[in-house]
Amino acid sequence: MSEDNEGENDWDFKIEGVKTESENSERIARKERLAKKLNQEEAKRDAQKDLAGTRKPKKMKLGESSQASKRSRSKVAADMRKAEMLDFSDLIASPVKRAMAFFIDAAIFMGIYLAASSQWETVELFSLNFLRDAQVNQPLEPEVFRIVVMSIVAFIAYFVVLALPVLFSHKSWGKSIIGLSIQSSDEEKSLGFSHIIFREFIAKPISIGTVIGPLILLFNSDKRSLHDLVAGTVVMDDRIEKSA
Repeated sequence: MSEDNEGENDWDFKIEGVKTESENSERIARKERLAKKLNQEEAKRDAQKDLAGTRKPKKMKLGESSQASKRSRSKVAADMRKAEMLDFSDLIASPVKRAMAFFIDAAIFMGIYLAASSQWETVELFSLNFLRDAQVNQPLEPEVFRIVVMSIVAFIAYFVVLALPVLFSHKSWGKSIIGLSIQSSDEEKSLGFSHIIFREFIAKPISIGTVIGPLILLFNSDKRSLHDLVAGTVVMDDRIEKSA
């Protein structure tokens, strides 16, 4: 009996490279949105051709009526309004919303940092007690020690405000408030932990440090900043996507 159970357990494995059901559902949903976009673009082009009078009549298929269907200008205009539905590119977060999310994150980060700085005596006492419990001597000068401790506080604040929420929800606190999320720029791939860690801890600090990195989103159609381009990510507007 135990040998049968062991035999059954041998088949309980995960094939590497095979997507989970949730990943497949997400991929299918995104493909459907892309197909919807293509249909909208085709409808828009047909309506524009009707207004200009340049649209060629479609070939008749077997079983179709030979009577030509004429459309009034009001009908053409109505079709054009339908064709003006959301484009897939419209689901990408605008620079304004990304800036709003950034300033919210920056405000939360600075609030944590300034609160720790204003309570330096408490932070210093906690740090010294921590080092004493760990049996580590503190040989640094007071000013140098303060710089080191506050740098650690800044890293912790950055991790709590940005990296940790993004790891689990693909949203920082600011992006969550504004309704944005970070997604993979590749339709066929889901956003993994390695992408997020690389984006938030390597690509993003370097991008912000260059100053011009975040501004690159103003000059490309996908509205992707330098750290998005390097990390293979794109920021989507969830509120527009849900209303589409």
